Order: sequence, then structure tokens, then C-alpha cells
Amino acid sequence: MKGLSPAVIHAIVVKAGFSGEAAITATAIVLAESGGRPNAIGDINNPGPGAKSVGLFQINYLPSRDSKASWRDPVANLDPLTNARNAYRISNHGTNFRPWTTFVAGIYKRFLATVRAAVPAPVVKPPPAPLPAPTAPPALSDADAQKVAALTLRIMRTLREIEEILKK
Repeated sequence: MKGLSPAVIHAIVVKAGFSGEAAITATAIVLAESGGRPNAIGDINNPGPGAKSVGLFQINYLPSRDSKASWRDPVANLDPLTNARNAYRISNHGTNFRPWTTFVAGIYKRFLATVRAAVPAPVVKPPPAPLPAPTAPPALSDADAQKVAALTLRIMRTLREIEEILKK
């Protein structure tokens, strides 16, 4: 089976949770690990019966160690999105790629330019426009100012009356 394109792999890793530079790195790791082939099976000569690495990220499975680790299930990891989601978990949400030998050895770097060329640059949104400066409230006419003053006095008298009632 021919490998998936870097753009398709990137879309899968983003859907799995990777973002930004981690998504670029994850895509390059996939190309280095499996050539972008979802059905890739590798490391079959690892010690231990049934040991193998599976799928896009070549997630390692060792039956004696991983029989209860669903994220390492070799059948489930043949699905590209499941494999990428499990890699996201193994990588501590895209913060640690050391579980992949192609990362540790730097082999993934050979694919970074290809990935960057295939993936559109992130859209940077301009900052929002600043809010307009506050304006002073409109000036009151003399007649309105007198009404406000009279109303304020009535409110103050009413409050005093209420205080007197509450004291009793």
C-alpha cells in the first residue's frame, strides 16, 4: 500500500489532538517510521513472541507487556486515527516524542521540509481593533440638572425615613 500524503497525515494528527509544531513533528515521525502507510508492520524480529510495531506511528506491541494496554492494541492501531490518538497519548499530548527511535536518532528531521511544504502555514489572526475611547456622558441642561437634584433629595429623605422606621 502506498503511503498517505503529508497533508493527509497532518490532518489526521491534528484531528487526534496534536497542534502547531508538535503536529509538524508528529507528521515527520510518521513519514520516518512507516512511510505514511497505515498498515505498516515492523519490528517483527523484536524479542518476545508476537512483538511488533504497528501502523502510522509504528506503535510497539509486546504481548507479555501490553495485553491490557488498549492504546497498544495491534489491530486497533491499524486504523490511522486510532493510531494517531494513541501516539498522542504515548507522547504526553505531543510534548514528548522520545518513545520514537526516529525522533531520538533525528531521522524525522529529513522529512520536516516535505511536511512544511505540504501543510499550509497557520493563519495568524490580526489582533482585534482597540475599543474606542470612552466618551463623557452628555451634559445635562440646567432644567434636567435641577430635576436630578430634586429627585436625589427625595431619595435621601425617603432613605432617612426608612432608617427611622427600622430603628423603632
